[in-house]
Amino acid sequence: MVEEVFFGGLTNSTAMIVDALQDLMNAVSIGLALLLEKVSGKKRSAKFSNVYKRF
Repeated sequence: MVEEVFFGGLTNSTAMIVDALQDLMNAVSIGLALLLEKVSGKKRSAKFSNVYKRF
């Protein structure tokens, strides 16, 4: 991703820069989904009397 931003800036290609940023956002969203999937499996506690899972 870094090299794509670098060469996109070097060649003045906004398409390459936007593609690199889109790849970064995809990676962040997959990581967030995995984290929230792990949190949703937690059991209830004294602080949260209801379960974390929504469905």
